[in-house]
Amino acid sequence: MDDSESIHYLYYPTHEVVEGSGIFIASVLTAYVMEGADTEFQNGINQYGVIYIDNRLRYKDKVDSFYGLFSTRENMDVTMGENLSFLLEEIPLEISDYLTREDRSGDSSGLALTLSSLSKEDNWNNEVPIAVTGAIDKDGNVLEVGLIQEKVQIAARDGHTHMIVPQDNLSEAEKIQQEYSLSIKISGVKNVEDAIEIIEKWNEEAN
Repeated sequence: MDDSESIHYLYYPTHEVVEGSGIFIASVLTAYVMEGADTEFQNGINQYGVIYIDNRLRYKDKVDSFYGLFSTRENMDVTMGENLSFLLEEIPLEISDYLTREDRSGDSSGLALTLSSLSKEDNWNNEVPIAVTGAIDKDGNVLEVGLIQEKVQIAARDGHTHMIVPQDNLSEAEKIQQEYSLSIKISGVKNVEDAIEIIEKWNEEAN
């Protein structure tokens, strides 16, 4: 972040990692831009937000990065891939490939990847394309994530009528839904089991 002048949050299409699962990762593309750089996306339809960097933000970033290396919070020493291995008997090849992608960052796709993996099981039945965001820990709890406003807008833009978010993000997601009059049903979940129940409920309603 030291040499960047602004951070831009851009449109990134929802992505179905396991084909046929109906689970789509809702994410946001983050671009760090130098002063004077040519940014065609500026103020365009593909930009959902921008933060201009000052010395206070640079200092905060350094502090967060430092303490992130030594954090003792529960499960912070376990990567998203390792969390998935705790929850799943086997990680599908599509998920393994996704975890090695260079354009992937953060852990907000953890819940979507878990549900995508479960879609490989014989009893999986989901005919509703669902946008999903949420981090997970090794016990299957769904953790709060950032950029909810942008993710809800992108999910609606991509035509999703259903979205799953962490319970702790639900109030913000519903506020954005109402503010922009988005035709998308949003449910908050506390753990993987909650998400599975919501998916089953939505499929029953669709049939």
